[in-house]
Formats: sequence, structure tokens, C-alpha cells
Amino acid sequence: DAFLEQQGIWRAPDMRALCNAAELYLKGWRPRTRRLVAISNSGASCVMAADLAEANGLTLPRFEPATAEKLKTALPDFAASANPIDLTAALLTNNRLFSDMLPILAAGDAADLHFISLPIAGKGYDTPTFARDTAAFMRETGKAIAVAQPQEKIAAEFRAEGIPTFTHDSDAIAALGQLAAHCELMRRPLPAPRALPSVMLPEGKDQFLSEWQSMRLLEKHGLPIVPQRLCRSAEEVAAALNALGGRMVLKGSAAAIPHKSEYGLVRLGITGPTGARSAYDEIAGRLIELKVAHDGVIAAAMVSARRELVVGARYGAHFGPLVML
Repeated sequence: DAFLEQQGIWRAPDMRALCNAAELYLKGWRPRTRRLVAISNSGASCVMAADLAEANGLTLPRFEPATAEKLKTALPDFAASANPIDLTAALLTNNRLFSDMLPILAAGDAADLHFISLPIAGKGYDTPTFARDTAAFMRETGKAIAVAQPQEKIAAEFRAEGIPTFTHDSDAIAALGQLAAHCELMRRPLPAPRALPSVMLPEGKDQFLSEWQSMRLLEKHGLPIVPQRLCRSAEEVAAALNALGGRMVLKGSAAAIPHKSEYGLVRLGITGPTGARSAYDEIAGRLIELKVAHDGVIAAAMVSARRELVVGARYGAHFGPLVML
């Protein structure tokens, strides 16, 4: 996800999302913002459009005073001239409301995205004119537009004019949201490369460092590590127990064995000198049996925590530096 985002590539969550906005991409629209104007002749659809806009990362801007005043003049007093624009059932008695409103929006340049929902249409509504005027608005402004129309016969009138038309409001607004988010992603500049301090690893061709080598490397670069000592005798382990205090952990340190538990190279909860010497002898004996080069035995304070965290990194041939957390 991080790599694709860095390259300006939108990742589709599923096939439906991949296809849903295809027509909007093919129109060549490249919205500069996520601002949306929603229009409907249904108050319920206006409310749902506002909710869907928020869910898809779109904003509903306020109109500039001049645009708001013109809309207020063009629409009935009881219509909502704010955004979303509710034309109300007055559209049935005055079909010009729709066509008169579009030039006002075009001149006002309120948004880069436009959504039209006409769930109530049919007899008495001049839908062919609605479709033609919407197409004219689309051509003149070059702005992205999506229509939601559940009645196939009326939807076909909008499609015939080349207007992206969806059955459901949610699909229409999701497509607009996807297009806007993707265009925003593509405009985002790549982060400037940063000069980072180099970390010199010990020389050699071993795939792994031993734990003792790893801890010294982390400590050198300022990362806090658990108090610990490297021991090569039972006496050194007993001395480490006195120095570290409390409970102690013993671990065999060998680069060839990065996972130690299954080889019997870890002892936990050591509290007394007798147990410390005995555990050391067992681990040292196992290292001899395994016939591997080793640093010795690490004696470390036993620390309990509420969280365990693993951090890893590698350089991938295709993706570059990868960090695992």
C-alpha cells in the first residue's frame, strides 16, 4: 500500500470499485479539489448525499455570496439554495428550475465535482431537457459530474448525452470520491530524499549477526538495550548475577543459530549462583555439541513488559527499503 501510494497508484479494494469509476477516468477529468455540489429534487436524497460525501472524503462548500443570491432568486422560497441544493417537488410544476440553476453554478465555480440525484422523475418532468442541459453544463465547465437515476428509461436519456449515470447514489458519489482522491494522490510530490547516517555492519559473509553483535550495534547507534554481560565461564556468570541483580536470563550467542530456544540455548528466571552456574554449564555444553562458532553466553537482566514488538528491515529489489513492524 505504501509503495503504491508513493507512486501515485490507487489500489482498488475489489472489482466493483475498480470498474465503478472507469467512465469518469475515461472522460479525462482531473479534479483539483474534493469539493462537491449535490443537487436533487428530494430532500432525503440531499441529506443522504451529504452523508455519502463525508464517507467518501468529499466536502460540501458554501457558495460565494453572489452565487448564493442568484440561486435564492432562481429557486422558490421554500427550496434549499445552500449546498446540497434541494429543488423540491416544485420542479414538477416548473421544469425550468433545473436548467436555470446550472448556469449559475457554472459561473460561480463552486466545486470540481457535481452530483445530481433524481429519484423522483417521470410523467410531468422534462427529463430529456434535464439531460441535454446537464450535458451542456458538463461540456462548458469541464467539471466531473455523476447522475444517480434508478429508473432505467430515464437513466438512458442521460447516458445518451454521454453523462456518467449510476443506479445508486452511493455508487455515483463513491466514483467521484475515488477520482478526486486519486487525482490528489497523483499530484502529491514524492518526498525529497533525506541524508541518513550510515550504519556499518561487521565485515563477513554470514547471513546473521550473533545476538551479542546485534546488541552492540544497536547500543552504538543510541538504542537502549537490556543490561547484559558476555560470559565465558561459570564464575563470570555468577559475577553477572550479582551485578545485574534480581532475575536473570542466560542465552547462547552464535550467529549460526538466530533462534535459540529450540536448540536448548535459553534459560529463564535464574535467581541464585548455583542455578546460574548450572545453567551456564548446560548452555556451554550445548554450544560445544552443536559445533558452531560462538561468542559465549549472554547474561541479561530478565525484563517483563506488557507489549512485545518485533522490528525488521530489508532492501527489496523492486520496492527498495522495506520496514516490518
